[in-house]
Amino acid sequence: MSIGHDSELAVHRYCGCAGCGSGGAQAFQAEGRQALTSSESSGDGTIDALVAGSSSKWGPIGLMGQSVTVTYSFMTSNPSYNSTASNFQEFNDTMKSAARLALAEWSSAANITFVEVSDAGDGGTLRFGSEAMSDYAGYAYYPSTSAIGGDIWISNSFSYNTAPVVGNYGYLTYMHEIGHAIGLKHPGNYGSSTGPFLSSSADNTDNTVMSYTTGSAVYPTSLGSYDILAARYLYGYSGTGTIGNVTFGSDAAETFTGDSGIQYVHGRDGADYIAVLGGNDGVAAGSGSDTVLGGDGSDLIYGNIGSDLLSGGSGNDTIFGGQNDGPESSGSDGVLKYRSGIETVDGGSGNDVLYGNYGNDLILGGTGNDLIYAGQDEDTASGGSGNDTIYGNKGHDLLIGGDGFDRFMFGSDSGNDTISDFTYFTDYLVIQSNVNGSGITSFSDVTSRATQVGNDVVIDLGSGNTITLSNYSTSSLVSADVLIV
Repeated sequence: MSIGHDSELAVHRYCGCAGCGSGGAQAFQAEGRQALTSSESSGDGTIDALVAGSSSKWGPIGLMGQSVTVTYSFMTSNPSYNSTASNFQEFNDTMKSAARLALAEWSSAANITFVEVSDAGDGGTLRFGSEAMSDYAGYAYYPSTSAIGGDIWISNSFSYNTAPVVGNYGYLTYMHEIGHAIGLKHPGNYGSSTGPFLSSSADNTDNTVMSYTTGSAVYPTSLGSYDILAARYLYGYSGTGTIGNVTFGSDAAETFTGDSGIQYVHGRDGADYIAVLGGNDGVAAGSGSDTVLGGDGSDLIYGNIGSDLLSGGSGNDTIFGGQNDGPESSGSDGVLKYRSGIETVDGGSGNDVLYGNYGNDLILGGTGNDLIYAGQDEDTASGGSGNDTIYGNKGHDLLIGGDGFDRFMFGSDSGNDTISDFTYFTDYLVIQSNVNGSGITSFSDVTSRATQVGNDVVIDLGSGNTITLSNYSTSSLVSADVLIV
C-alpha cells in the first residue's frame, strides 16, 4: 500500500509528511541536495538510493564512514530564521521521549552519537519544533552549515504525533524525519526526490523507514536493514570490512590499494599502508605508523597517533598530520583534532592545504600554491614551488618558502620561528596588528623591534615570540615586504 504522495514539496523544499488520518496520504521531502551524482556513487545501489549526497552529512565532508557527535535540542520558541511556522508549540514530555528513543535507534545503527543540549542561543545542531500542519505530519532539513540545517518539525495537528508510541504512525514520523536530518533521502520516485531509486519490490518500510510504501507491518517499530547500511556508510561502525566504497580496517597492520574511483579508508590501529590512487579520496589512517599515498585527485587525509608518512600526490589535497584518540566533534563540524606523533606530510603537486600536529613534523608543500599550518611543536615547513602561505603556529619552527611569492603569517603565540630563505621584494611577512599586545601597528614598529644578531635579523613580536630571518640584514627590511593586518 502506498502511503505517500506530494503536490507542494517542490515549492516548499522541505520534507512534508501528509497527515494520514485514517490511512490517508503521507509525503516526505528534505531540503538540499538529494542524490549522489554518478561520480560520487558508493558502488552500492541500495546505499545510493538512500544517501542524499556526500556533502549532506555531519562531520568532515569528503570522508564517508567517519564517526561524529551531534548535539540536539528542543525548541522553546519559533526561531527567527523560520518565518513560515504556524502555531508553534514546544514538544511535550511524550514527544521528547519519542524523539530521544528515535535518536537512540539511529545511534545504535552507526557511529553517530547524539548529545542533548539547551536550546538557548543557537541550540543544538538538530533542533526539534512543532507547528500546526493539516497536510503534513512533519518535515526536516538535510545537514548543512545554515542555521536551518538539521531542523526537524513535527505537526501538532495530529494526536499520533503529540502522543507518539513505538508502533504508531507518529513514531515512524520521528524516525523518518531524523533520517533526513542526518542525510538520508527518499528511496523512490516521490516527494521530489531524485534517483537512483530502489526497485518497487524493495521500496517499502520493511527495508527502510524512509520509504513511502508499507511493508508487512503498517508502521515499523525500528529501522530497516537499508537504513542501518546507509547510516553506517555515512558515519561508520565498529566492525570491519567494506560498505560501498568505504573500507573499515582492523587493529592489525594492513595494506589497502585502491583504484581510479573514489574510495574512503579507515585504517584504525596497526601500521597500515594505504594507497588510494585516483579519485577524490578520503583516508583516516588511524593509530600506528602509517603510510598513506593519495595519488591523483583532490584527497582528504587524516593521520593519527604514530609517526606517519602522508602524501597527497597530485590534485588539491587537504592533509591533517594527526588527531586525538578517537574522532571528536564540536557540535556538527566533526573536526578531527590532533595528537602527538612525528609526521611527514607531503602535499605533492596541486594547491594543497596541509596541517601539522603536536609532534615535530616535516611538512612539504611541493608544487602548487599551498596553505600550510605548521602545528604545535618544532616543525619544518617548506612551501616548495608556487606562491605559498605558511603559518608557523606554536613552537620553534623552521619555515622555508621555496620558489614563488610566499607569505609567512604570524599571529599571537606563534613561537620562535626562523625563515631560512626570506627574499625582499618577493616574500611577505604578514603580522597581526598589535600581536601579543606588542603595539605593532605599522612598518616602523616592526623595524624598531628588529635587531641584527650576527648574520640574522630577529624581530621581537612580544611575549617571548620572535621571527628570525636567516642571512638577512635590517637594512634589507622594506615596507613593501611587511603587511600589518
